Amino acid sequence: MVFSHTCIPPLILHIVLLPLNAVRLYQMLQLVDKVKLASRGDLSMSWPKPFTNKRQVNAGDVIFCRGDPASDMYYTVTGRYRLVEIETEVRPGEVIRELGLMAPGSKRTLTFAK
Repeated sequence: MVFSHTCIPPLILHIVLLPLNAVRLYQMLQLVDKVKLASRGDLSMSWPKPFTNKRQVNAGDVIFCRGDPASDMYYTVTGRYRLVEIETEVRPGEVIRELGLMAPGSKRTLTFAK
């Protein structure tokens, strides 16, 4: 078997890159396994509980009004709540679908009441 002088550089390049490509393949397979595990994981909102404050709310109470400064995010644990302007019910276990935290000026866009 005779090698041409023109095939030597690509051969050296591929020999050098083989271990690097093997490591990258291993890393990609590990990432795929992590994504599969995460997609089967716990989708509950219990993980932020240590970082939250509990608040008791009575029927008829207004938690925030449209135009109020948006500084908090709410997660319902028990009871039924409503977003007044769009007449949407928020049930236990739901994060409030209100964009005040991301809205220009950080103002509430809806009223949230029990």
